[in-house]
Amino acid sequence: MSETMTRTDTESRQELRQALTTTIAAWMKESGLEGSSAEDAAREEFIGVPAYVIVDAVMMLDEEKEEIWWRQFERTRLADLLRQELIEQRGDVEMDGDAEIPL
Repeated sequence: MSETMTRTDTESRQELRQALTTTIAAWMKESGLEGSSAEDAAREEFIGVPAYVIVDAVMMLDEEKEEIWWRQFERTRLADLLRQELIEQRGDVEMDGDAEIPL
């Protein structure tokens, strides 16, 4: 690696890495496989790609699933109860249902 890599080179390298990880994650998602099955299949499909890159793709999918879960949870009665409890613990005035409450 050249010691004179420019910022553009570094950004380009990061974009390339992100693009590969995203491609692998998309492939795993389309495959319909999950967990270790998806990881094993990706290793066979993307021969020579280091394991940590495959794991990054798995983590990307897991983060996406977690975000979906959180969005669904935030609309539940339990989340409403927890928000109200937090308001009461802080001693805040009760807010209407449309107000955004930082957790």
